[in-house]
Amino acid sequence: MTNGLKLLVHNFSISYPTGIATQPISFELSTGDLLLMVGPNGCGKTSVLRALNYVFCGDTGNLPFSISSGIVSIYQNERRRVLFKHKDNRRELDPGLVRLMARGSGAIVFLTLTAFENVKLAAASVGTKKKDIPQFLDAVDLDSDLWHRETRFMSGGERGRVALAAMLSAERKVLLADEPLIGIDRKGREAFLSVLGSLLSSKQMLAIITDQTALHYDIISPPILEIATRTN
Repeated sequence: MTNGLKLLVHNFSISYPTGIATQPISFELSTGDLLLMVGPNGCGKTSVLRALNYVFCGDTGNLPFSISSGIVSIYQNERRRVLFKHKDNRRELDPGLVRLMARGSGAIVFLTLTAFENVKLAAASVGTKKKDIPQFLDAVDLDSDLWHRETRFMSGGERGRVALAAMLSAERKVLLADEPLIGIDRKGREAFLSVLGSLLSSKQMLAIITDQTALHYDIISPPILEIATRTN
């Protein structure tokens, strides 16, 4: 066993005031793994992702749903030490819990900042020095000519790389990405997924991604979890 992380989700479900809820889902991921949650618009996949983000971060952000069931926990593979546990809306946190970052469509970055400035801002949260920023931009294979360009002038794929570099610099180990390929052309999609695949292969993170289809993910061939709704 490596000294990575293992994420366990068991019987996790959310419900809305209307009585509509997602089917309970269960999965297990280790550092280096990727899970693709697939379903049509309105099936609840984005809500499931936001709920998982809430479980870890504790910020409801005016969520229009509640967590109706489930246990979520993270532990270190090597010693099986529980770092985090969420059960019946009771949260038990370890001060050293891995930080998470939720991403929106096309990978959210600050568009008026350069790639370098975006990564520097993210890195400041953990005290990373300015001289260390280039290693994170290099890790996602972003052309050095783009480092000092405002991200609003970049393609979707290039912004996706900046987002991944920012995540790495802030020492985040879990990526939650909501339909990150929306608005990105084929070349950009392939570049983004190639970098993500490399980061996963080198055991730097684990990831959960949502999308309406698995069509564009052949390059990394992730396991797929279909999200369905039900009426109570």
